[in-house]
Amino acid sequence: MRQEKGFTLMEVLMAVVIMTGVVVSVNMVWSGNLMRIRQANMYSNVAFLLEQKMAEVQVLYGGKPLDEIPSEDSGDFGPDFPDYSWALSSQEFIMPDMSGALISERGPVDEMFLQLIQQTTEMINNSVKEVTVSVNVTAPNGRRATHSVTTYFVDFEQNLLGEVGAAGQGGGR
Repeated sequence: MRQEKGFTLMEVLMAVVIMTGVVVSVNMVWSGNLMRIRQANMYSNVAFLLEQKMAEVQVLYGGKPLDEIPSEDSGDFGPDFPDYSWALSSQEFIMPDMSGALISERGPVDEMFLQLIQQTTEMINNSVKEVTVSVNVTAPNGRRATHSVTTYFVDFEQNLLGEVGAAGQGGGR
């Protein structure tokens, strides 16, 4: 009986099945990693663009009266970032009424203390503005994602004492 050298059909088929499994597994891992790399790149770009736009907003409006900050503005980042755009929105800051919490904690309080809390709340409402900068991204599949950061601008020229200081000057020293 003569033995021939070589592989049987069954051995060749098993090798092809094993190789196909390996190629499919490597392809799945590779495409998953590629997706994560693209996503990490997008998040990196968003963080960079948010930081850049927020710094620009702070340079443009920092130290200026709060009414110079527009309530809405938008634009894009040019040809370097064609899938990214930005939007700015601002609104008046509304300080929550803290008098209820302070009264319940301290017990009965006099009218002057309540007036002080009210005037402080009004002063904060008039001297703070909330500004939100958003970066919008359009993914290759057409889905849009929005990432935002919020900051507060304070008008330090606001009269902090106002009527509170006048009311407090009535007593002796």
